[in-house]
Amino acid sequence: MKFICVTQRLVYDKKTKSFKDALDKELINFLNTIGYCPIPIPNLKLNKQKIYKLLNFYEKKIKVKGFIFSGGEDLNQNKERYKIEKSIYNFCLKKKIPLFGICRGLQMIAHLNREKLSKVPNHVAKRHIVISKNLKKKYKRYVNSFHNFQINACPKNYKITHHSYDNVIEGIKHEKLPITALMWHPEREKKYNHHDINEFKKIFK
Repeated sequence: MKFICVTQRLVYDKKTKSFKDALDKELINFLNTIGYCPIPIPNLKLNKQKIYKLLNFYEKKIKVKGFIFSGGEDLNQNKERYKIEKSIYNFCLKKKIPLFGICRGLQMIAHLNREKLSKVPNHVAKRHIVISKNLKKKYKRYVNSFHNFQINACPKNYKITHHSYDNVIEGIKHEKLPITALMWHPEREKKYNHHDINEFKKIFK
């Protein structure tokens, strides 16, 4: 079993009137099915130095294969998660550790590279076609869509891997480092797609 660290969203439990870190069970099942064991990263209030100690522990002691920015929440809704994901991104850049962004994760990666986001219509609770780009074997396929925002341009040092018919950027990949992100949720497909599985296995070797 290969270990991967995954960031979490923050949810409010109305019954107990408390906030909880949460990781989508569908993502846990997806990763487990394709041979990975997710390790949820808590949204802790830590300074930068302590966050790096935590990340070094995951890398050196647990020997994780990489990190995943999971979906959920707009970027400005969880300060602790934002701070931790920013540290993870810089950690992965420095050590060339694999990083995979899902939906919000793609937005976060673009944001950290100073690209702006804007509202996009007809991309929430929809299915639409994505077209692969800059791949050896191009394809078109239907994917799920749950995002209110789009990135306005591809970040520097990245290339677009997928886009929709209405020219929304749906996938990006770093030109040199093992960093990939998709706007759809591979874990929410009724039947896991082999293209998505291959993307995960290619980056988390």
